[in-house]
Amino acid sequence: MQNFSDDNPAQSEDELALQSFFKPGISPDDVAAVFPLKRAQPLLQAFTALFHGGFNGVLLRLLVLRELTADVESPALARADINAKLGYLDPDSLETVLARLRSTGLLVWDASQSLYRITPTARNVLAAIESLLHIEQHDDQAEMSYMLTQVAGAQAVGGVSVEQLHHLLGRLIALTEEFSDAIASGSEFQLRSAQQKWHTACDWVEKGSQIIHAITNDSRADAATHRAAQAIGRAQSALLNMQGMFSRALNQIERQRVHLGQSGLSTTDIKSWLL
Repeated sequence: MQNFSDDNPAQSEDELALQSFFKPGISPDDVAAVFPLKRAQPLLQAFTALFHGGFNGVLLRLLVLRELTADVESPALARADINAKLGYLDPDSLETVLARLRSTGLLVWDASQSLYRITPTARNVLAAIESLLHIEQHDDQAEMSYMLTQVAGAQAVGGVSVEQLHHLLGRLIALTEEFSDAIASGSEFQLRSAQQKWHTACDWVEKGSQIIHAITNDSRADAATHRAAQAIGRAQSALLNMQGMFSRALNQIERQRVHLGQSGLSTTDIKSWLL
């Protein structure tokens, strides 16, 4: 058990609160997965500052921070500029948000120049959120573009992590299982919907193949990173090879299609019209 010092009572209280979630005799510091999360405390607290509370409060904080960072020509803002930019907000509500952003290190008040400055952490957090918003707006059904973007960006600066690769691998495996279930269902509607999603997934797989190839052949990457990249390569191959399975399943359904008289209409046509 860790010995807590009275020199930093706030930290000691936090440690004791964390300890309460673990079984007696097990210290959080003994669990390897805890360390990277504790190390990232400043960043995680930035997300907490933005997303703690109800949706309307979250929306307002994100709105203010996005508006303040929208003007890239002005890295610092006077309060009068902020009031003008966000003139549509209630003054007291705006002051509450600004105070929260200041107290959590997302905004810095430069008293010597009477200016607000956006911190690097705030920009990093917003960049991650903007990437997710962009994917949502463009209805990326494969849900892989964000993960691939993160892997590509990390690889470009030489810092891709095993965790990032595992997230991508997990999504590939989940998609493969989803498509396999649709093929096994025998439902034409499920098959065609899954096939459309499969085509989108394959587009992203092809875009990401060069990235995974680069990671696999990177002599600087450790063994765990190599294994994860190789597993992604195998998962990509399994996903791409499902084309024949879709074709065979759809051909089987076509052979079983029942046509109504001489009209050329099928039971599938009738069901589509009813839906």
